[in-house]
Amino acid sequence: MHVEKIDLLHGSQISRCFRSLKTNISDFSFANVFLFREKCGYRFVRNGDPVISCTTDEGEPCWMPLRDLRLFERNDIIRLMKDHGVLFPVPEEWMDIFKGDKFSVSCQESETDYLYRVETMASFKGGRLTRKRNRLKQFLSLYEHDSALLTAERRNDARQVLDAWQAETDLSREETDYGPCLEALRLMDRLDLIGMIYYAESRPAGFLIGEKLWGKTFVIHFAKGIKSYKGLYEYMFNDGAKRLISGYDYLNLEEDLGKEALRVTKSSYGPDMMVRKFRIRLK
Repeated sequence: MHVEKIDLLHGSQISRCFRSLKTNISDFSFANVFLFREKCGYRFVRNGDPVISCTTDEGEPCWMPLRDLRLFERNDIIRLMKDHGVLFPVPEEWMDIFKGDKFSVSCQESETDYLYRVETMASFKGGRLTRKRNRLKQFLSLYEHDSALLTAERRNDARQVLDAWQAETDLSREETDYGPCLEALRLMDRLDLIGMIYYAESRPAGFLIGEKLWGKTFVIHFAKGIKSYKGLYEYMFNDGAKRLISGYDYLNLEEDLGKEALRVTKSSYGPDMMVRKFRIRLK
């Protein structure tokens, strides 16, 4: 078994494999695997069929598939699980192959991705988004505002926002995604990431960073803003849907990690779909 630390040189191969899975699960992104390679212990394993190995929060060995497991023989899947441990994440559309008494299946609500129609995020139409429309109007009326593509020339402005956001959390950088986000800013081009930066009163106030996930779905990996600007996040998501991802059908805002504040915020935008991820163990 040949195990390699995740490196930028793995990018094209892993990205090609993830795209072939044709799923809206946000975990299947090379940028995600690379940026969180230390926190999650991601490794590229060449052992017949290559996989991404990692470690669960409980310290169990775990692995991510790089091929559609519906194309595998059942015994080959069992062999991979014996070699690499817990299988995660598994798309809901694959679940038929895990029927029977060989497998233990679980799904945690905190790991479920939030999926929204881009046209809805760009309009905030409908009664369920009345509060979002009002917050957006409040921001537009309170502050002189502007937005621009997050180019290399504007990344220092984004770094200012990230530092201010981190200071507002009252947590250490190790307790947040500050490090991965900072690296994402530095390596946007190498990781095929794009983004927008937002200004209020001519000052950097927030930014979005994401990428094409699969098909007509765009995933936002990082959304950072200074909380003192009321309605800023509504402005960023609304403007981003209009300008950054107008050609896409769906926006994935990833999971809520079991954090109540994230759950409330992501739920408040009225997700059109929840993308469930299953965890499979051998009995």
